Amino acid sequence: MAANYRALMLMKPGGPKALQIVELPVVAPGPGQLRVRVRAAGVGSTDLIVLAGKYRYAPKILLAPGYEVAGVVDAIGAGVTGFKVGDRVAALTVYGGFAKLIVREAEHFLPIPDDVSDRDAAAVILNYVTAWQMIYRGRGTNRLSGAATPGRRLRVRRGRRSQHWSVHRCAASGRDVGGIWFHGGFHNAFPAIHVRQYLHRARLRGRQGKFYGITMLYRKDPKPLREDLPKIFELLGPKKIDPLVHCTFPLLDARKALELLATGSVEGKIVLTYS
Repeated sequence: MAANYRALMLMKPGGPKALQIVELPVVAPGPGQLRVRVRAAGVGSTDLIVLAGKYRYAPKILLAPGYEVAGVVDAIGAGVTGFKVGDRVAALTVYGGFAKLIVREAEHFLPIPDDVSDRDAAAVILNYVTAWQMIYRGRGTNRLSGAATPGRRLRVRRGRRSQHWSVHRCAASGRDVGGIWFHGGFHNAFPAIHVRQYLHRARLRGRQGKFYGITMLYRKDPKPLREDLPKIFELLGPKKIDPLVHCTFPLLDARKALELLATGSVEGKIVLTYS
């Protein structure tokens, strides 16, 4: 093992150009932690918010962005059970993923099945789990009808009323997915980057909406994500869902990936890869 590893660090608030490749010392995982060698990392609009220094769940700058990763266990801290070196794992990291190594508490990592690639695992953590939770974990009696195929609208029935939702369509497009709650149920699903527009329109109509995202739920209770991501992987392996990946970049080319994402021209997920 080399004494140092490379990471993309945000040195000051700004856009992609504020990222710099730096050398960091390799540290051993502490008690209860894993050190993971990153093989793939998803790129999303939330990363652009992190770059601007405006994301509430990210630590203060200096930091490495990177919201979701797939990788291989490289070292195991004292007291950790259920993992071995070489295991393939995925995590909702929120930050730290744009680096060749990441050290985090073991409870954040979930196994990746053999029939799921690193690229696809990283592509579905944020987008698809959000869509899944909006469908299946909505307050009230929401239930899904219709095949969950990329690009197709899903019908969610709530009581006697039914509405069409573009939840899966947003997820398959690679855009971060968000939703609005009204009176205990979901009113709409949409690319999360448009949250302010949707909430503003709702207020103009005299309705008070609330944005839903998985990170605020995960911080309160990690159990739902730990239950839901394996279900997504079960669909992903046999290609019952197939995330649209617009393109891939080498892991340390995250600046170029984010510049492309910021143009608004991307249809699909951008994934950083490292072998």
